[in-house]
Amino acid sequence: MEKRWYRFKRDRVIAGVISGLAWYSQIHPLWLRGGLLLAMLSGAILPMLFVGLGVAYIAAIFILPEVPTDLEPEVMPLVNGLLRPVKQRLLAGVCAGLAKYYKLDVNIVRFATLLLSIFGGIGIIAYAVAWLMMPSVGKENLE
Repeated sequence: MEKRWYRFKRDRVIAGVISGLAWYSQIHPLWLRGGLLLAMLSGAILPMLFVGLGVAYIAAIFILPEVPTDLEPEVMPLVNGLLRPVKQRLLAGVCAGLAKYYKLDVNIVRFATLLLSIFGGIGIIAYAVAWLMMPSVGKENLE
């Protein structure tokens, strides 16, 4: 069977393009997402780079097929057990995943995130980074 680049369903943040490329190249998706984020931020200095990466990503959404369910591998977590569950999500499931991992009440984690977001803005950045780092539990594995 030939090796192909697919868009992944399980470990997607937007459309699964980066996740699929990560599995294709055997690199953890966090590294590719971080590299793309840095390239996009440097694109603020070089507007053509920003536009070019954005157009390439959007084109890949339409060109790449989604992986067939029987070929999709398991989620590759950065930290074992730290996942974003489908249940208990309000936005992306980051707070629910952290609460489950650290055995805390999800409302405490959400309140702390809200406070960190209001006072200093670090909560927004931390939430976005955690969203990119934490794989999502697939819908077939509801908890």
